[in-house]
Amino acid sequence: MSERAPAPVVSIITPTYNHALYIGRCLESVLAQTEPRWEQIVVDDGSTDGTAEIVHHFTDTRIRYVAQSHRGIAGLGDGYNLALRMARGEYVAILEGDDFWPQDKLERQLPEFEDPEVVLSWGLAAETDAAGEPRRLLPDVGHLRRLQHMSAAETAQQLLEANWIPACTVLCRKSALLAVGGFHQPENLPNVDYPTWLQLCRVGRFAPVNRIMGFYRRHGHQVSATMKQDMLRNLDVGSAFVEGLDVRERRTLGLSVESAWRLARRKWAPVDFAAGRVALRDGRRRVAKAHFRRALRQGGSAVRLRAVVGLASLYLGTDLDAMADAYRQLRIHRETSELAAVKHSDAAETQDL
Repeated sequence: MSERAPAPVVSIITPTYNHALYIGRCLESVLAQTEPRWEQIVVDDGSTDGTAEIVHHFTDTRIRYVAQSHRGIAGLGDGYNLALRMARGEYVAILEGDDFWPQDKLERQLPEFEDPEVVLSWGLAAETDAAGEPRRLLPDVGHLRRLQHMSAAETAQQLLEANWIPACTVLCRKSALLAVGGFHQPENLPNVDYPTWLQLCRVGRFAPVNRIMGFYRRHGHQVSATMKQDMLRNLDVGSAFVEGLDVRERRTLGLSVESAWRLARRKWAPVDFAAGRVALRDGRRRVAKAHFRRALRQGGSAVRLRAVVGLASLYLGTDLDAMADAYRQLRIHRETSELAAVKHSDAAETQDL
């Protein structure tokens, strides 16, 4: 009788739906990991494009395929939690079927959990186009550095401002996920990542890694592209999280319901600014002006500055923010190239040894 394979250290949750164009690279990036102690649980939400056939082409027994009837985005949290119940690893990673990883991801992040207070590790994501070519880094490298060595309370306060953790880079303790009730998906919200990160702040500290730990593919069929308006309607997730805490937890995390609602209202300012930009590009000057003015009244300093630029663009007849975007893209390209050069240098030194 053959010996039973040892339990994996990491369980990778991969929700997928009609990802035939991308699931192959997703699985290949996991098979290429320098840390081999993993299992990948692919939860297929009723794909009709040949996704299942592509997954079955991969014969590695560490890849586990689960098919279910199509439930749509409303059932995303149930799919995640189904995989969580199946997970045998001590740690859980997230890799959606259209994303992929660098080959040293698991090897670099697992040591972060030698600190027993750490419940989640995350890193930079390279946002790519549909073909998988990197376009920019998420979040900004400087922002990630500022977030290092934060307490759980400081992390919670920063997360209420914005969700700056790319899901494809996350590795977390399964015990911590179970302690907060698994993955969370509030009603009508088309994602599970942000509400789940907030819940995990209750039980431990987050550890950022200043490396590319995932590749986030942008394409026209994904939820973030097709359900943008639904996502904008749910900017009060942070407020609902704070309201659900008991008094002791609010005090421990330094949060209050009043401050959370103020932040929720402030989050609409970037939405107004973005709507103003679209109207500006479409030539709807009156609509653009109204959005820019609301962003100017309600936003933080950075949004107010961009709203002023938007209003100035209206009067000058030149899209000043587009010019600034072009400059930012050049800077992001330089940062991505520098990280790639460092990785190449590390590989060369390893080969020399």
